Amino acid sequence: MSSLHFPDLQQFTDCPKEFWLAQQEESPRPRLPYPLAPELRQLAAQRIELSDQDPLWASFGPWRASVDFIKASPDAPDKVRLYFVRASGSVYSPKHGFKEKYLREWAFSYHLFCLAGYEIEQCYAIWIDKDYRYPGGEIPPKRLLKIHPLGQELAELRAETALLMQKAEALRLQKTAPKWDGQSFCKKKLACPFIQKYHGQEIPTFSIFQLPRHRLDRPPLDQALAQKKWDLKDLDPELLPERWLLQQQSAKTGQAQVDVPALKEWLAQLEFPLQALDYEAVNPAVPFIPNSRPFQHIPFQFSWQVWADKETEDIVSTNFLAQDKKDPTPALMQALLENAQPQGSILVWHKTFERDRNRELAKRFPEHRDFLYSLNQRLVDLEEIVTKGLYIDAKFEGRSSLKKVLPVLLPQMSYDELPIAEGLAAADAWWQMDQQSPQEQAQTRQALLDYCQLDTFSLIKMVQLLMQKFG
Repeated sequence: MSSLHFPDLQQFTDCPKEFWLAQQEESPRPRLPYPLAPELRQLAAQRIELSDQDPLWASFGPWRASVDFIKASPDAPDKVRLYFVRASGSVYSPKHGFKEKYLREWAFSYHLFCLAGYEIEQCYAIWIDKDYRYPGGEIPPKRLLKIHPLGQELAELRAETALLMQKAEALRLQKTAPKWDGQSFCKKKLACPFIQKYHGQEIPTFSIFQLPRHRLDRPPLDQALAQKKWDLKDLDPELLPERWLLQQQSAKTGQAQVDVPALKEWLAQLEFPLQALDYEAVNPAVPFIPNSRPFQHIPFQFSWQVWADKETEDIVSTNFLAQDKKDPTPALMQALLENAQPQGSILVWHKTFERDRNRELAKRFPEHRDFLYSLNQRLVDLEEIVTKGLYIDAKFEGRSSLKKVLPVLLPQMSYDELPIAEGLAAADAWWQMDQQSPQEQAQTRQALLDYCQLDTFSLIKMVQLLMQKFG
């Protein structure tokens, strides 16, 4: 069997059945902690006056734990200090102390290092000062990174951690599947692989777990669970709020439930030339361009589509992708100025993201503030047709994300075949592109362009479809 790490213990704590199932695979995938970015490791090493070093691992039985840095105590040479670094700005607050999720992970590592024979004098947490503003040049580690001793918190959690590890080990060796009462669900609900594997035949295509903003402990869902009625179609219509009732009707009829007058009114607000905008952005923990802060979203790419003539379906596409990790915003700003239409509605999906990027660009380029704010005034959020209940389809599974809606409205358009198919993957691909060969870079660039362009192209194609159907 493979080694166990803290993510495995966390999985056991969250859902023992899912943990058991994962461990029964012939070659379980190792659930390793997420590695620190190299630039953050280097700054953290400087912060505690150490040369950069790889994480140190300790083992005991099937368990393995790591610590980011280890340093001999200056006061007791036979003892060590452990340092845990987190790429987060919300690890600790003076009022509430350390967040429990971090303490539990560090207590696990502390326990393993103690079992491995280390004499530990003290443990320290290092994290990002989210209020730091990068002026440019070399980053002073003491300005960017905060450090605080962990005190007794880890020692107090050690006994509880040891007990959880023992229980996880015992369950891992169990040959028969754990029992399930058919009513208990973790936060993942039916995404739990254990339930899917052992009870998939009982889960209907349209279930009560797909209802938006549902609470299983409230009627009528608590009653349905008690009777093991998971099918959305079996709920008493008289007990359902209007949004759920429409979703139920969609499940029963197989047809979308459309508020035609409201949808027509929504479509009537659109002004031509109709456009669509989508940004892709990175938000690294360590700021890399002047006048930015940790975790700030820096746009490196956009796609802009224009449907100019309502009498045709012709769409003109413009795409921008920054060449490298130098500040991408000046070239992006210039491309926006050159390609944006002076009037017409601008379609987006979940407009807070594009709106906030424009606001941040306005701070970086105050001379273009009026232009960027005029873009924001013309943003129209296509997601509203779902979130406001204008178009409800049970096949959306109670969600309003573009990845759920697009394949239902336009089955011929899909993200499934794209090498890059979601925003985090796009950000990571662009950030790592400078480490690739020229051939790999060309492939990555094309994958980024294809992904971002599909986001915007699909918005206009959906509007064209809705206009054809509903006017």
